[in-house]
Amino acid sequence: MLRPQQPVGWPHARGFLGLGTAALAGGLLATAAGPSQAASGNYEAMLVNCIDPRFTTLSWQYMGLLHGIARDKLADNYSQFVFAGGPVGAIHPKFAAWHNTFWENLDITVSLHHIPRVVALTHRDCGAAKLAFGDAKVATKEEETTPMQKP
Repeated sequence: MLRPQQPVGWPHARGFLGLGTAALAGGLLATAAGPSQAASGNYEAMLVNCIDPRFTTLSWQYMGLLHGIARDKLADNYSQFVFAGGPVGAIHPKFAAWHNTFWENLDITVSLHHIPRVVALTHRDCGAAKLAFGDAKVATKEEETTPMQKP
């Protein structure tokens, strides 16, 4: 059976189907997160947390459980700064080369998002905390908690 020739570069029927599916998926993804705010505005917080993949979902869940803030109010209403150790990386001398980046990011976040608070979230068995404080300082729950507490 002979088929009519298509000009080079023109999509065939399957190509249109794929294009339609991609457009539909893109539209659904754009609306799935709900309404979004502008890049600047008034947001609730900036979360500073660790890069450890074991805690990405737990971090999000924690942010939804903050005292006095309902999850629906916090959803898409906080910025994040994520790097090794989170708050440990932001202040410990072992990671001094990162400190300026953190403070500049915080300055921009305050300027753009007018955040009233920073939430510093750490976790147990953090590799960056081990590098910063040494294995002995994070060997037990009690030892690990001490350097993380406010002075």
